[in-house]
Amino acid sequence: MRSVPNPDWCLYLPRKSKFRTVFYTEIPDTVDHIDLGEVLEEQWDISPPEAIIAITGISHQFNIKDKRNLKKDLIEAVKSTGSWIVTCGTESGVVQFIEDAVDDHVALKKIYIPIVGILSKRVLDEIKPLKGAFKVKETNDKIPTKSTKETLDPNHTQFVVLGDPSINLPRDCASSECRNAFQSFLSNIKDADFKTQRYNDEPKSTIHDTERKYANYKPNEILPVVLVLIEGGIDAMKTVRSVLANNNHVVVIDGSGGAASFLSTCYQRATRCKHGKGESISRCKHGKRKSKGETSTLSNADENIQVLIDECFENDSEELKEEAKELEKCCLPKHKLIHIYSLKNATTKADELIQNAIFNTYTEYYDKEVANQRGSIYEEDLKINIEKKNWN
Repeated sequence: MRSVPNPDWCLYLPRKSKFRTVFYTEIPDTVDHIDLGEVLEEQWDISPPEAIIAITGISHQFNIKDKRNLKKDLIEAVKSTGSWIVTCGTESGVVQFIEDAVDDHVALKKIYIPIVGILSKRVLDEIKPLKGAFKVKETNDKIPTKSTKETLDPNHTQFVVLGDPSINLPRDCASSECRNAFQSFLSNIKDADFKTQRYNDEPKSTIHDTERKYANYKPNEILPVVLVLIEGGIDAMKTVRSVLANNNHVVVIDGSGGAASFLSTCYQRATRCKHGKGESISRCKHGKRKSKGETSTLSNADENIQVLIDECFENDSEELKEEAKELEKCCLPKHKLIHIYSLKNATTKADELIQNAIFNTYTEYYDKEVANQRGSIYEEDLKINIEKKNWN
């Protein structure tokens, strides 16, 4: 019989006229091996995820005509892949968008959509007074508690709290701390080992299970991570760069504005450069294209990039400009990891792109495993041949 979750592992967060109980758990920043799987067994009544669909962006309520279909596609992607939705724990716009999608498109109560927010340990220490708990450890560099309460979104179903990252990161506001934890989680979780004694033979099944499309794969071997970018600003761009650097896939909602439209245009430009075409394209924040009619490459397109930045972002700070230029540099070497969903010319559904990205992650993993096995066999044969020659 499954034990009832410990009330000491929950937060009481204000939601409209009442408080909502949201359970949380703490894991190491490195997400070592079976840590998360063991926590799910012991504390939460949900199955381990078969994939992570991370969502970032929506720094404003973006203006698109077809929000309903996009929300429907995101929910369908979660249901068909047995995924968690994972967010930075303080992105209210993202979580509200997902909450609306769940309300609109999940008619059956037995279908449970986990919306898991990522927090840092230091942020948790600051919000513990909300549930009357005493802080175990005091710290001199506190995060303003007021900002933490205001930004922590109560629409999450659970929170995962990461231990403070071992790398030296600036100590800032709650949103910045949680963004660092979010990026660290996505960087480490892909290769986490979910093999526990209970799940070795077959995945656990609970009443909250969603539909499983990838049952033929062994979910214990790898956990695919797909980032969905909807609009977004400088923080979203940093997350995209981090995800691409770790060879995870990104689905870009082109036409939603901000970072999404910027990255989509950079992707188009990068693929044209790769195929020897020099046409430069810029796109405004409403998703419309402009053909410049002049040739350029990624290395000498500073002027065009500045025009694109001005069109996609209201903020023109030097930090944003530098981050945008760094993101553009990622496009050429990482273009195979980027998938564009166009709100204007949707020939493929968003959930199909997400499913394809998950499938590609499995394919890349197994191709690598096969190559490593072949390499090991080749090395072993080579050693045997050398030993034979030496003996002769």
